[in-house]
Amino acid sequence: MGINTSFSSGQLVLTQDRKLISDTLSLDRVWASEALKNLDDKLWPNSSWYTYSDNANVGLMMVLKNLSPTLVFLMGEPRCLARLIHPQVLPKQIFVEAPTSCVGILKSFYEFDSALSMKKLALKYFRPNTFTIHPRVRRLTSSDFPRARDLYCRNMGGHFNADQFQNGLYFGVEQDEKLVSMSGTTALCPDYCTATIGNIITDMDHRHKDYETSELLLLCQKLLEDQYNCITIKVNRGNASAITLYRRIGFAKICDYFEGVGHFKEARTEMPLLRKEQPS
Repeated sequence: MGINTSFSSGQLVLTQDRKLISDTLSLDRVWASEALKNLDDKLWPNSSWYTYSDNANVGLMMVLKNLSPTLVFLMGEPRCLARLIHPQVLPKQIFVEAPTSCVGILKSFYEFDSALSMKKLALKYFRPNTFTIHPRVRRLTSSDFPRARDLYCRNMGGHFNADQFQNGLYFGVEQDEKLVSMSGTTALCPDYCTATIGNIITDMDHRHKDYETSELLLLCQKLLEDQYNCITIKVNRGNASAITLYRRIGFAKICDYFEGVGHFKEARTEMPLLRKEQPS
């Protein structure tokens, strides 16, 4: 990544320069498709942004401390990112999304009890005419949230984000007044024309009925109609059947990455001094 001269060289900086962050994330909208949503006025207060640059490259880190564990997003050159993985900045437990080039750096500071090798794909060649849409699939509305939450909890456990559902785009299948399948967006960024697809969930006894395929087709079609020209999806590298389906729809692999929950195990010996950017 070419360096922006607005970045301070040789220093770990806490920055609030939203335009600078936006310009950097926009260099790779596929990788940054979810991080971009945190530039929205409503979400901006929840995020902290850190940069470190050398003479030619830059590393950018987003930290969302309102989540548990703290979510960390990394983007940039590995040597610069190594300076950002800093005990002065990060808590003892994190959930991190990072390029695979950073795995060695991360594991030198964090123990990962659970970690996944992931792929991020982008829609390149949409082929809706090669499929038949299942007639039971429909667009979900805000009134479907309780059923969507129940479906999520039955299959995933944990908490289903109400705002993510209400502000997103979802398609699903209902049977006997119960939602049995759904697919939707985890991030919509109209200002950047980016959308990330996720929360693809089907009850075990309703799988292999082409529900998810139809949901994804209608979802992509609607996103394209709404002028989203960067549509991404994430998948575990070991999920061969999902990868095959996504490729048939028209997604192509853009990058491999690493995600997981880590616990800090040791302090660095040479740590850069954290500097807070002064307002201009």
